[in-house]
Amino acid sequence: MSEPLILAVNPGSMTTKVALFRGDTEVAAEDLGHGPAELSACQRLIDQLPLRKEAVEKFLKKHEGLGHLDALACRGAPLKPLEGGTYRVGDALVEDIRQGRLQSPHVSMLAALIGHELSVEYGIPAYIVDPISVDEYSPLAHLSGFPEIPRKSLWHALNCRAVAHRYAREQGRDFDELNLIVAHLGSGITVVALRNGKAVDSTDANSEAPFSPERAGTLPMLGFLELCFSGTYKKEELVKKITRGSGLLAHLGTNDCVEVERRIAAGDKHAALVYEAMAYFISKTIGGLAAALNGTVDAVLLTGSLARSKMVTSWISQRVAFIAPVHLYPGQEEMKSLARAVHEVLSGQEQEKIYQ
Repeated sequence: MSEPLILAVNPGSMTTKVALFRGDTEVAAEDLGHGPAELSACQRLIDQLPLRKEAVEKFLKKHEGLGHLDALACRGAPLKPLEGGTYRVGDALVEDIRQGRLQSPHVSMLAALIGHELSVEYGIPAYIVDPISVDEYSPLAHLSGFPEIPRKSLWHALNCRAVAHRYAREQGRDFDELNLIVAHLGSGITVVALRNGKAVDSTDANSEAPFSPERAGTLPMLGFLELCFSGTYKKEELVKKITRGSGLLAHLGTNDCVEVERRIAAGDKHAALVYEAMAYFISKTIGGLAAALNGTVDAVLLTGSLARSKMVTSWISQRVAFIAPVHLYPGQEEMKSLARAVHEVLSGQEQEKIYQ
């Protein structure tokens, strides 16, 4: 029997990433671009569903020669708190998304909706894998100093868990026996502590993390409160600024790390200071999460686009190598991770979870 044909779907702000896998081997892939005009015509994220689904259907039509589709693997949104794993997309999950029962609005919610509609049309199962809202925190980790604002578990679960599983396979170790710190370094940054395979604490890239190429990360609270009530910004403007207009972009006028490193090579001392400060705060965060693991850490894993930077990873490694060996996994493995997880369910290696 041939390996199943699986379609992975991962919406981004301006594109929808799609890939076909035979088992967990990629056989076709494309970033489906969506024009700013057609996206801006959609008042709500959910209004983008028809145009994104149509683009996915055109991709499938182009590659129909590969055979009958067997399953869909969709990126998971910031749903209610969930254990890590692979969840069948059903009515309860779809209803929560359509009714806005999410921890925060995020374009990833469209993946499950696309998957659900295609699953009905093709008569095949659709799944989400390791959604953004994977919550395996210890009770301690949920508390903040302000009872009205508990800490939420929202992080780059899909890619972080994927590289952790990859490290375990490479080491010939059981994932559930490892203590790992994984730092996802991209336009947003999250760092997570995995104890015996469970994410017992993490940062939130949008509101509690090191600053990144375009996000503010953790801010001095009183100064931020003064800014909120200064009348300078409306709420929507401030949210956009701290999530898409801060970090390197605010300090240096660019979120392009290649450009930043070019400036540093040309002698720009301010760029060097800001860039190293970002690595410094990432390192501090890794050190703090080592305490969540009682200092018993098997490895520190650096992943995401910034893990390609020798400058950034060397700064981080110099500061955290005393905690555990540092391993680099540049880029992201989200599409392959989606397909691999669904393949394991289809082959009986793992059991699907039910969203209720």
